[in-house]
Amino acid sequence: MKLVDTLIFSTAVALFLIGMHQTFVHSQGIGNGLLHSYWLFMVVAGLLLWFKNRRTQQQKAAQAAHPSPLAGAKPSKPKGKPQSRKK
Repeated sequence: MKLVDTLIFSTAVALFLIGMHQTFVHSQGIGNGLLHSYWLFMVVAGLLLWFKNRRTQQQKAAQAAHPSPLAGAKPSKPKGKPQSRKK
């Protein structure tokens, strides 16, 4: 992982923990805590989507730069007649 990826992921984890804390602190009624910290969870979701997108693009770039030798190979077919089973 690169530094930017590490920062994105660690920020998402930290904001998730802050959101959980705020949910428990502000939960006097049903759903009040979650409504109070909803925006934090949406920021976390956005950061995780951004992190996943960056990882996918990096993997595609790595595959394009270093293609596998078996990537374009066709599967080999068995040669000859199949052997019969003994009963």
